[in-house]
Amino acid sequence: MWRAWLVVALLCSAALLASAATPAATSAGPRCKNRFPRKPLCKFVDDLASNPLAVIDGATGKMVKIGVYQIYQKFHRDLPATKQYAYGKDEKSAHYPGPVIVAQRGVKTQVYYENHLMDRQHMFTVDYTLMPGITKPKLGGIPIVPHRHGGMQESESDGHPQAWFTQFGETGPTFKSRLYHYDNKQMPAAIWYHDHTLGWTRLNTVAGIGALYVITDPKGYERKLGWLPSGNRAVALAIADRKFFANGSINYPNVGIVPRVHPNWSPEYLGDTIVVNGKVSECCF
Repeated sequence: MWRAWLVVALLCSAALLASAATPAATSAGPRCKNRFPRKPLCKFVDDLASNPLAVIDGATGKMVKIGVYQIYQKFHRDLPATKQYAYGKDEKSAHYPGPVIVAQRGVKTQVYYENHLMDRQHMFTVDYTLMPGITKPKLGGIPIVPHRHGGMQESESDGHPQAWFTQFGETGPTFKSRLYHYDNKQMPAAIWYHDHTLGWTRLNTVAGIGALYVITDPKGYERKLGWLPSGNRAVALAIADRKFFANGSINYPNVGIVPRVHPNWSPEYLGDTIVVNGKVSECCF
C-alpha cells in the first residue's frame, strides 16, 4: 500500500520532451487556428482537496487494466471543459493526470494498456516531415504506446516508440503486447508513465496522456527515515505547464520555427499557466 510518500512530479513537457513549441511559434498558433488568446485566469479558486487523483494498488500481484479515453475536463472555474486524451481505469474515471500506480519495491506490477481513442485525426497537428518512418497509421486513429519514464524494465515493457497500437487494430513494427511487466527492483522513487509514440510523444503528452508511478519501500528506506508523510498527509502532486485558449482548448502551436523544413515542429513547449493535478493554480487550503 501507499504508505509514506509526498510525491511532487514535474510533468512539464518542456523539460521532458525536446520536440514541441517555442514562444515565438505559439504566437502563430492562434492566428493559424483563427482563435484568440484568453484573458489571465484568477488563481487559487479551485480546491486541491476536492480534486484527488485516483490510486491503483500495483503491489497486489494482480493484473490491472488502464485505458486511454477521450474526455472533457474542467481545468479552471472560468474555462469551458478542455478536450483531453487521458488514462483511466474506465471512461468515467479517466482524468488528466491519470491514476497513480503505487507499486512496492521487489513486487512485480502487471499493467494491460488499452486504446479507446476513436478520433481518426489528432487534436493537434502532426508533422510527418520529422524523420523517416514516423508513425502514420493507414486506417487513421491515435497511436499510443506506454513508457514508464525513469523506470528499469525489460525492453519489451519499455514502450518502444514503434511498438504503438490504435483503437482500429493497427500496430507498429516493433509491437509485441499490450501487457507490460514491471519488476520494481530499483530504488524507491516517484516517476511517471506517458505516451512514447514515434513523432507523436509531445502531442500525446500535452493532450493529457501522462500519470504518476510511485515505487515504495515500506520495510526499507521509508522505515529507516521515519519522517516521511503517511495516510492523508501523503499527497500526489503532478505539476505541469499549459496554455489555454478562451474556449478552453489547449493553445498548442501548429507552425514550426523553420516552416520550410518542418512546417509544424518546434523544439519546445512553454506554457504560461501552472496546472496541478489537472487544475490551474489550485488552492491547498
